[in-house]
Amino acid sequence: MKYRLAKPSDVNEMVNIHYSIRDYYSIGIFAQLGKQFLKSYYKLVLNDKNSVVVCAEDDNGNIQGFSSANLNVEEQLANLRRNKIKLGF
Repeated sequence: MKYRLAKPSDVNEMVNIHYSIRDYYSIGIFAQLGKQFLKSYYKLVLNDKNSVVVCAEDDNGNIQGFSSANLNVEEQLANLRRNKIKLGF
């Protein structure tokens, strides 16, 4: 297992991982939303200068998990508000 920063090209794998977790954990708003929302959300996150996303990759280069954090919550919320229409579709 190796760890690396996520890239925009990782968005589909991240969405699939996040979406599959609803089989085990169905509480919360993210568990109720679809793949298109998650894809739009993670595209915003990966392009946010204040976001840090670390992926765990297996020996074949497949992402097995990830963790994200944001260094400026106020800017993150403003960014989400600016993109609420995109997230809504």
